[in-house]
Amino acid sequence: MYRKVSLALLTGTFVALTLFVCCAQAREKEFTADMVEYISGKTKMSKIYVKGEKYRLEQEEDGLQIIVIVDQDAGVTRVSRLTLKM
Repeated sequence: MYRKVSLALLTGTFVALTLFVCCAQAREKEFTADMVEYISGKTKMSKIYVKGEKYRLEQEEDGLQIIVIVDQDAGVTRVSRLTLKM
């Protein structure tokens, strides 16, 4: 399960970084985007929030919410895995 989460996290992070680099002209602006990924016949929805040199990626994998927060100015990346309460 952790391998799947790690792979999904890396995939999501790669997609987010690609989106962020492609939108370099919009660095001083704010925007939010819904991302749709099709992996092995499954659809996965993610959300990305961008403001200046910072962005936040939210996605769910195997019942866990994964949040990646990147501050490019500070050179810091934070990853959180939140469990769902039952």
